[in-house]
Amino acid sequence: MIQFLSPLEQLYELNREIYTQLDDIQYPLIVVGGQAIHYWLDYYEIIEPKIQQIYSVDIDYVAKLDDIRQLNQKWKSQLSEASDNPPPSLALILLENDLHQIKQIDGALFIDIDKFSKNEIKPNLIDFIDRPKGFSVKDLDIEKGLTIHTVPFKFPPEFNLEPHQNLRILTPIACLKSRLANYKKPPIKPPKLERMRIQALMNPISYYLQDQLEEIGFRNLKKQINLLIELIETPESIELSIKYNIHLLEILNFLKTSEIEGLPEDFVNQELTKKITHIESRIQKINKANTLK
Repeated sequence: MIQFLSPLEQLYELNREIYTQLDDIQYPLIVVGGQAIHYWLDYYEIIEPKIQQIYSVDIDYVAKLDDIRQLNQKWKSQLSEASDNPPPSLALILLENDLHQIKQIDGALFIDIDKFSKNEIKPNLIDFIDRPKGFSVKDLDIEKGLTIHTVPFKFPPEFNLEPHQNLRILTPIACLKSRLANYKKPPIKPPKLERMRIQALMNPISYYLQDQLEEIGFRNLKKQINLLIELIETPESIELSIKYNIHLLEILNFLKTSEIEGLPEDFVNQELTKKITHIESRIQKINKANTLK
């Protein structure tokens, strides 16, 4: 019987392998894409019934090309640099060696599980980009946006590895930013898939905000809360609420009604309440206009 790792398990193992190289890279390695969503669902132990429909097979990172070359010395797989393509695509790594043997650990293969379901045994892929959809390069700049949009990647306890500042992952809020950009017309990925991914992020965002309020406090979290509000105000978010009953506004209502420690009463009773009322009003107006057509 063939043994293989799930895509998320592959991510953990790939990150473990390059852990000792993290002090030497020029720029933080950032986990993005569908695996970032899967990570947060796993981190908060959220049972997602549709996980088999929303997971991503390949593994996506934001990285610099020189760092990619260095890290692949540990992964020892086939690197192909995207010389013919402009950013955001930088490089691909096929998880097999020069002899076309699929990468493995303790007999478990790093395979493309979608192809395996079709009785094909093929290596999985790592895709390197300079930024996710919806982000500018400056959004992930070390001096500006990195600490707003990413946090250190945390390994499961059994790995016995501490978080490292040069190994990071998009926050659940940043994941939402990217998914909404993918959903924006014209969509670059199947809209139904993006809707499921967006809906799956709602609980991780709520848990994440509570954790961050405890860890870094409201003052340091405020920019992320502002970003979340901006995302929930977007036309894409309004459309999801009206047409598909995906109510991102519920996240803000959760903050308002849950008496979360660390969330100032003045903010909840004034700024947050005003924003919720404003967004509710917009939804009602658009709904009314649609019924009159």
